[in-house]
Amino acid sequence: MSIDRKKAIHRRRRVIFNDDNAPIHQETATTPEGYYAYRLDHVIDTHVDSVWISIMTSADNLLYNTKVGEVADSGEWPGVRKPGEESVIGRNLRMLIEQGTDPLQLVIDFCRKHDLEILASFRTNMIQDSWWPNCRTQWKRDHPELCLGVRGSYEYGENDDPKKWFWSALDYEQQAVRDRRLAVMEEICANYDVDGMELDFWRWPMLFKPNLDNLPVEQRHIDIMNDFMRQLRARMTAIEEEKGH
Repeated sequence: MSIDRKKAIHRRRRVIFNDDNAPIHQETATTPEGYYAYRLDHVIDTHVDSVWISIMTSADNLLYNTKVGEVADSGEWPGVRKPGEESVIGRNLRMLIEQGTDPLQLVIDFCRKHDLEILASFRTNMIQDSWWPNCRTQWKRDHPELCLGVRGSYEYGENDDPKKWFWSALDYEQQAVRDRRLAVMEEICANYDVDGMELDFWRWPMLFKPNLDNLPVEQRHIDIMNDFMRQLRARMTAIEEEKGH
């Protein structure tokens, strides 16, 4: 089957609605109707042609029924949440999944119904657990060596000190980090009917340890990221051919 990538790339996008998946944070988002009502219903009959929805919140907490990562707020953290206690996000995700859906699938269904493009928005690094410890995934708790730094400088650093804000960012020099990132993106594109993915490098723009000292990356870091993108492109092309669009 011939795939017209040029047509897909240059489709009309008068307004791109890029959303951080705020509906899942609302008390009403326990049903599809409650999820749609907070924001998505407002883009109907507007100039919005494309919806880019974030698939993660806080620090690598995923907002879909993932099998390779961690569903947001699905863990129990000592001193943060008591056993059996649910956050609003955790409850909403659980209830939607029990109904056979999740936020990503809901947005896909909405966009197909209203003839809108749908992209899953992927943030290459998330650092909210630098100041909110309860945001940290179990994976990062089990593997602190995969982060750019260590906890401790946040309370004492100057406001413009990268170590204060970015110490919890994932270190892309680590193969395990790149493998996990690729696995999540592959899972989404293989299992969900998205039109593509946005890779948001701006939130947050720090990927390698030299950056913590306000130093530029070295050539080997550039080579690592180029290779990472080549691997991703190759897998996306394979999925594109498998799906025929």
